[in-house]
Amino acid sequence: MEKKTSITFLEYLDKIKNPDEAQYNYAEQIKEVKIVNNFISKFSGVVFVADFQTGTYPFMGEGIKDVLGHPLEAIQEGGMNFIAYYLQVPKLIDNKCMEEQFKLYSNLKDKPLADIRFKMNAPITDGERKTRYFSQHIKFILKSNDGHPLGFYGYCTKVPIAEEKKVTQHIEFLNKENNEWQVYSSLEFYLEVDENKLLSKREIEILKWISEGLSSEAIATKLYISVHTVRTHRKNMLKRTNSTNSADLIRYGIEHKLI
Repeated sequence: MEKKTSITFLEYLDKIKNPDEAQYNYAEQIKEVKIVNNFISKFSGVVFVADFQTGTYPFMGEGIKDVLGHPLEAIQEGGMNFIAYYLQVPKLIDNKCMEEQFKLYSNLKDKPLADIRFKMNAPITDGERKTRYFSQHIKFILKSNDGHPLGFYGYCTKVPIAEEKKVTQHIEFLNKENNEWQVYSSLEFYLEVDENKLLSKREIEILKWISEGLSSEAIATKLYISVHTVRTHRKNMLKRTNSTNSADLIRYGIEHKLI
């Protein structure tokens, strides 16, 4: 897998698309999604199978219009490029989501793709040019000889527009010891929000003290608040800025001239 990460989903799709390559038989995945099709449709959801090589959907449930706001025929004709065109995911966010996926591929080792799943919430423009949100849960379909997934399958459901408009991507591994899914990566991007205003005044104040090397206890004493409050602010800041530790958080503060 090439380690270049400054790439969007569409660029990635174009890179690996090869309609002339021997086609993979998606019969097993189609059979699997059909089993849950009737169940998920009762919850404003729809199942599908996607093929990276051709950029098409070998199977998609008829309830897709209720979820994405576009007729099944249009999606079948336009394929994955059609959906990507209407997705309201800024290029910068798309880059970061793809970067996490590249990290995953490079660290797979002996973990099979069947033990990995992706969850994503995103906005899309429907046929009436209105914004709606959907949640997508997918698994990749094995790997080709060059290390690229051949496609993916799963389901998507319609979700209400929340007060905080955002794009999320969560990657999870199946822990076979306890048969539970564990988070590998979690990203959240707030739309229509100025990056420089993502943190509150109190959080920026705490961030400045973090950059000075102060502990949560020391910051609590400085600001006359509880240690629990400081730790809660830390946790919220890490989540909103997609930072994994204090060093990432400080880097974010410097990049956005907050400290």
